[in-house]
Amino acid sequence: MVIPTEPFVVVCGGLGNTQRMYDGVTPRAACHKLDVKANMWFEAGELPHGPVIMSGYAYHPAWGLVITGGMSEEYSSRLDSVLVTRDGSSFEELPPLPVAKAEHCLAIIDEQTLFVTGGLDAEGERAKDAYIYRRVEWSL
Repeated sequence: MVIPTEPFVVVCGGLGNTQRMYDGVTPRAACHKLDVKANMWFEAGELPHGPVIMSGYAYHPAWGLVITGGMSEEYSSRLDSVLVTRDGSSFEELPPLPVAKAEHCLAIIDEQTLFVTGGLDAEGERAKDAYIYRRVEWSL
């Protein structure tokens, strides 16, 4: 478990805890911060590419919140985007995933390395590939 050293916890996107997918609800683009000291959530900003669901999410103090891939608002396409935020309002865009993915696993290995595997590919098929990003580029 990572204990935040900063006074905020950030979450972005998704559907909300009482909604179910595919029943007419709209995915969210909003990012929310938890002010740990005040014990209150507030909206910090929005994902720069709009609402997404089924993305890979991971946090590490050296990276911030990393968000990879996912599905578009209309559930019609998988995404290859890779975003990093520390505050939920400003974003850094990293090189895209080698292939678009949703429902995949993202792990932060260390201060320099991301690992992405599995999920659904652009055609909706189960993906068996895995990729490593080392602060410059993706590789198999």
